Amino acid sequence: MKIWLKMLIAIIFGILVSIFIPEFKSFSFNNFFQFLSNVAINSLLYLTLLYVLVKAFLGFLNLKKKNLNKKIFLVFIPGIFISILFSIIVSIGFMNLNVFWPGNKFIQEGVKIDHSNSFASLILKTINENIFSSFEGSANFILPIIFIAFIFAIAAYYSNKKGIYFIESIESFDAILDKIVRQVLEFFSIGAIFIFASFVKKETFSPDNLNFIFSPLIAVILIALVVIIFYTVILYIFIKEKTRSFYLGFLGAGLIAFVTGNTVASIIPLVEHLKKNVGIKKELADTLGPIGMIINKSGTVIISTVVILSIIWIYTPNELGIMLQIAFFFLIFIFSFSLDGSSEKGFLVIVAIILSFPSLHLEQDSYLAFLISVPILSRIGTFIDTLSTAVFITITSKFANKLEDKKYINFI
Repeated sequence: MKIWLKMLIAIIFGILVSIFIPEFKSFSFNNFFQFLSNVAINSLLYLTLLYVLVKAFLGFLNLKKKNLNKKIFLVFIPGIFISILFSIIVSIGFMNLNVFWPGNKFIQEGVKIDHSNSFASLILKTINENIFSSFEGSANFILPIIFIAFIFAIAAYYSNKKGIYFIESIESFDAILDKIVRQVLEFFSIGAIFIFASFVKKETFSPDNLNFIFSPLIAVILIALVVIIFYTVILYIFIKEKTRSFYLGFLGAGLIAFVTGNTVASIIPLVEHLKKNVGIKKELADTLGPIGMIINKSGTVIISTVVILSIIWIYTPNELGIMLQIAFFFLIFIFSFSLDGSSEKGFLVIVAIILSFPSLHLEQDSYLAFLISVPILSRIGTFIDTLSTAVFITITSKFANKLEDKKYINFI
């Protein structure tokens, strides 16, 4: 069965399971679902660092051999920047309409957000005292892995015949890794049932919480629709009648990104769907996929902008001047590049960093009011991040003449 169809069935089944299975005093289904949810997401995270290292190494190496590095990145990087800027502009425009102000009743929780996702921590994690420490701990940073892959690729390229056996060994390992990844993606829909069951059972959907996040959530959905229309128009300009096939080919990866709400867990599905369904050449998908998911936060900045401006409306409704909005515009754009492979709370990290600026005189801990909305808002943000990355990889491939004509889509 096609992956996107299995994911849709899993989402529906997960919702039904969460609604009709009651809680018991002696046994908590919510905790059980949360456990199986973590196992399912970890099945992707477990392979991601190794996957990125191997794929990025071979991708960089093949791009270097074909002398495509400059041409590709001169198209891809500006495209990502335009996407992020457009998302912020549209978000600020929508949030200037008072119809999207949040409700007055909300529950402010007492959990602190980790501010470790700063530029300094990102640089020190990439260039650290021990290159292999990048593989330790949780997969919060992907850039160091890509940096290592780039170093090995350049070394292999200039080693001439000396590196042939090493490259062949990596290629053999890559073939085995492909088989493992394929099976994980095929069976991930089973875990997706429990991920979504756990998601629906969270307190996000209580009446008070829904009343508070209803207007911001509607704003996020409308902004996301505008952004998706923007991507569709751009895609149609470049690939015309293949636009529908692109969305069909991307759908499986998009649904996995939406279900997990995790940037790192979305890398493998995105890269595999782009290669198998959309027709992106291996060296481009393997290289641009992880890089795009790191630097491209087009969806995350939508959520961050809506949350920041909603907080302003709650605490200081008369202080949203044009200069403050311009300041938010630049700060959100700049700090979006510090997230790397952050988890579902990524958008709150941006919000917390900006609110902590003393010169803005804002309530520093007011972001906690939106902690309840993390499960749903992060999933929408991750979906848009993944979609926009796929769009600009496809356009870049078209420019580089590396887009194959996929007549039969057999992966999804």
